[in-house]
Amino acid sequence: MTRPPIQPEPEPPRLRLRLDDAADGAAGTRAQFGGSGAAWPQAGTDAGDRLARVRQRLVAQRVGSGAVAAGGARGAIGPAAAGGLPPARGRATATAREQRRAVATENILSRGLSADDARWILAARAGEQLQGGSVAALPAESRRGLMHAAHALGMRPFEAGLVIAVVQDAARRGETLESARPLLGFVPARGRRAGREGSPSLRVLVWALALGAALLAAMAAWVTR
Repeated sequence: MTRPPIQPEPEPPRLRLRLDDAADGAAGTRAQFGGSGAAWPQAGTDAGDRLARVRQRLVAQRVGSGAVAAGGARGAIGPAAAGGLPPARGRATATAREQRRAVATENILSRGLSADDARWILAARAGEQLQGGSVAALPAESRRGLMHAAHALGMRPFEAGLVIAVVQDAARRGETLESARPLLGFVPARGRRAGREGSPSLRVLVWALALGAALLAAMAAWVTR
């Protein structure tokens, strides 16, 4: 008895993967199988693993491209999102501020002290009483005398101390008293002009005497009545 010829086994169907470009991304990937339509042998597990790896790769690519786009947008916004000023505008603002400060300083330095200014009078007296040349020492008695003179000129002790310090600093630098005139202009001017030191006190004394005389006359008239 002759044996029938052995029929060759059908070849397993080939797997052809096609990635879908639809908006659903990785979920749109599908596998299209072809061949003779026979049942898939043991290769289903391998095909599933390959599909999972393709899906993960697509998701990773989309996530990476989104992060790069977001980073580029933040870089394009730059310092404007941080609320800071552009460098050019910041430099212009600083320059304008420095110019205003320089103008204010020049205005103060240009103020001249008249000869009858209390600050200038006290400075001249202090310059005459300095001792020791460049040491510019001021004895305690001389300082007390200058403080009394400053009080008579209507200056406060703090203002008088500033004037004396300016005069001493100029003497120690080897400069003249005239060179200290601009710095003396920074001292607050509260003193009276020269020649007017005793005027307010004299007026008060005259009014007090007149009032006392009037009260005395009224009292004498009331007693003798």
